[in-house]
Amino acid sequence: MELLTVDETARLLKVAPITVRRFIQSGRLPAIKVGKGIRVRKEAVEQFLAPVGSKTGRPFADSSPAEHQAREVNPAMERIRPLPPTPEQLARRQAIVADTLEARKKFVITPKTTTELVHEVRQEEEESYGRPGH
Repeated sequence: MELLTVDETARLLKVAPITVRRFIQSGRLPAIKVGKGIRVRKEAVEQFLAPVGSKTGRPFADSSPAEHQAREVNPAMERIRPLPPTPEQLARRQAIVADTLEARKKFVITPKTTTELVHEVRQEEEESYGRPGH
């Protein structure tokens, strides 16, 4: 039984060490604690890399050619496929976008530069308080 450190596992998977830690924390990659360190069995990494589609005999049958090529470069991608949003999530996102666009209409963005605004404020101060030193 060969044990790998998080850094060694990250190099093997071609991902960042924090990604390996996230895999471990989420339970997707089993690990053990040795003293203060975390170790991953090499067999667990090999199992993690096993293509999901290989069980059917048609690896990556539902993938586009680009996705297939990306998975060949980084097999860990097979396990990271986001689910499409539900209709409720889509409706919520659309409502947020609509609210944001409506809120933006209420704000007036001045086409003036910062320099122009500073000069205006100084002029207003001079008119209100007089010139400094006089």
